[in-house]
Amino acid sequence: MKISVVIPVYNGEKYLKECINSVLNQPYKDIEIITINDGSKDNSVDILNKVAQTDKRLNVIDQKNHGVAYTRNKGIDIATGNYIVFLDQDDMWVTDFLTEDVINEIKQEKCDMVSFAYYQANQDISRLKLIERQRKIIDHPKENAGENYRHHSSYMYNIELLKKYHIDTDEYRNEDERFRMKCIYFANKILYLDKAIFIYRNNSFSVTHGNEDVKKVFFSSLEGYEKLRNQSVQYQWLMEYCDNTQLRLLLGLFQNSSNKECAIYEKTYHYKELWEKHGWLSGRDKKEWKLYRNNRKFFVIKSKGKRFIIIILRYLSQNRFLKKFYESKKYPLKRDEVNEIGKNKGIISNS
Repeated sequence: MKISVVIPVYNGEKYLKECINSVLNQPYKDIEIITINDGSKDNSVDILNKVAQTDKRLNVIDQKNHGVAYTRNKGIDIATGNYIVFLDQDDMWVTDFLTEDVINEIKQEKCDMVSFAYYQANQDISRLKLIERQRKIIDHPKENAGENYRHHSSYMYNIELLKKYHIDTDEYRNEDERFRMKCIYFANKILYLDKAIFIYRNNSFSVTHGNEDVKKVFFSSLEGYEKLRNQSVQYQWLMEYCDNTQLRLLLGLFQNSSNKECAIYEKTYHYKELWEKHGWLSGRDKKEWKLYRNNRKFFVIKSKGKRFIIIILRYLSQNRFLKKFYESKKYPLKRDEVNEIGKNKGIISNS
């Protein structure tokens, strides 16, 4: 059984070699790595070509800049493996993750998707946090889709599933989650394994980079879900999922908007219709929606205060001591401690 690993590359020279070698050095060798250089302006292509000269499993493709969605879809088209995995250029696979035992378990279960544990880490991967998985098998996944979203790179997808139902990545924000949910809708079986597959390198203290940027993310995400909904009129479950997710995104948009803007967005995104047919809501969302519906002005003031606190925390995080304290709380495991967790969870090396 062959595993295809797709790595989109754009100006990734800092971590690229470490990323690729973490895959090539796995115990299981029937792997192909498809690296697609998406118009990099640094030395990424030179690094890729040098590694490719020493290992034929690395396939280097060079193209003009088209963005990550186009690049991932190209990887799906090119892949020749039985399962496909997506990996970002600044992340890495856990040492000794992919073994014959893991492959045999996937073969035996004949599943459409595999979901693994993984690590979140600070920028230099000196501290980590394990995002656990418990081993289980889920039949009829769309009836059990309420799990918390896990990182795109923690899943393996059966390529036959993707090609049979023409599942690809769209160009709007939050594309990873829409891709996963389309796969869940059409999948018959998902295998969950407790072994950690990769390490996610967190390069920033916060995803918040100013209100305007945040709003653009919400606008793009809402458009992506609206488009998926229009394409899914024959799939009731997917339509309901899109409606519920749009409502969740609207809450985030309202939390980053003025009172006047909220009134405009309510009409633009058909808030009343979404609210009337909404399904699941988290406890936190219920509380926020109750405040919004009862007192929108106070909701806006409260949200503005939270944004101000985030800006202050982001500023304070530049302090070396405070950053170290923050990371010790967010990432409770030191790298040496991770090595001692055991192979059933996955380990990383110090090299």
